[in-house]
Amino acid sequence: AMVAEAIEWALEREGKRAVAKAKMGTDPAKMIEGFKPGQPMSFEVSIEVWPAVTAMAEYENLGVVAEEEPYTETLLRRALDELRDQQSYSTPSSATSAAITADGALVAVVAMRGWALLPDGSRGPPLPAIQGGEDVEVRMGEGVFLEGLVEGVEGMRVGELREVEVRFPDYTPRMELRGVKAVFEVELKEVKERVVPALDDKFVAAVSSFYTVDEFVADIREKLTAEARDITARNVARAIEAKIAELVTVDLPKTLLEQQVQVKFANVVAELKDRGLNEEQIKPLITPERFEVFKMENMEAATRQLKVSFGIMEIALREGLEPTEQEVEDQLTITRNNLRRQNAGDLPPGFNEDMARERISAQVLKTKVLEYLMKDAKVTLQRPKGFPQAPPPAEP
Repeated sequence: AMVAEAIEWALEREGKRAVAKAKMGTDPAKMIEGFKPGQPMSFEVSIEVWPAVTAMAEYENLGVVAEEEPYTETLLRRALDELRDQQSYSTPSSATSAAITADGALVAVVAMRGWALLPDGSRGPPLPAIQGGEDVEVRMGEGVFLEGLVEGVEGMRVGELREVEVRFPDYTPRMELRGVKAVFEVELKEVKERVVPALDDKFVAAVSSFYTVDEFVADIREKLTAEARDITARNVARAIEAKIAELVTVDLPKTLLEQQVQVKFANVVAELKDRGLNEEQIKPLITPERFEVFKMENMEAATRQLKVSFGIMEIALREGLEPTEQEVEDQLTITRNNLRRQNAGDLPPGFNEDMARERISAQVLKTKVLEYLMKDAKVTLQRPKGFPQAPPPAEP
């Protein structure tokens, strides 16, 4: 306790903040041997401390290049088509004797049972029942969940039984099925026609609060235009952050970098849980060996993120920018409300308000600094490849 108190006193005197635990440089046995009541005692420790920015290049009137997210009427047409597609339904088809085609206008109603394929091409263990069943509707067009399923069903007639080889996608929530090749026994039971509703006033009234197509289309156009502006603004912010990382000079301790990587790794684990993976499925993915690989792959990004954070804090200090208590409280209230909506009115058991407040305060500060820099920044917007470039602004 005496050593810990002495270390804490020394850090406070020097205005330093420890990043990791102190390491004794003096042999504890010699300290005890030389201890004399009432006499001063000295010892050495090494501590990685929170670094200070040693240099900050000029950050006024930054010149940055960012990608513009252009709005086009093609986006509008695609959004309207997707909405109509989501509201589509199937009806019995009159073409019950013809071979089914993959033109996107038909739906195959099938019964299917599946097995994993072994390396030699023979059947392995049966797939979970959830991956098959009776009366499974397969839309005969692009975008079907299982690669090879539509191609295998194409040409079948009602009552026909066929073996179809498929491949599960790499992003399926069931970890044990990711990238798995399988074979299904598929029986075509019925053919239906897919009906896509027309874009008319009746459709608009059914899916929105509007009554006419013109009002509905104008609203979606406005939302897509605003979304494109928001994406462009985020791209500009990222470009400014990248510039900040170039301007700041700070000696980052190894421990701090590893802590940053650990946070990123924890976020990946949280995302896996959000996708529905349980502890047993996640456990093989978070071994020490996998973390070391992750650390090597993400160390550069962690360094950049920390340099941005230190640069933002330095600019805020120089320009007198800081979040107000009200700004932080407003954002904290929004966070609480969102969490309560997701948890049946209660805050989740692991919610730590002090940590949330600290995180929100840092985010508000970051926003203030970026807005300050954007005000005088010289931003060059470049459209994605394939889009005509916007004309340069007219000279005043």
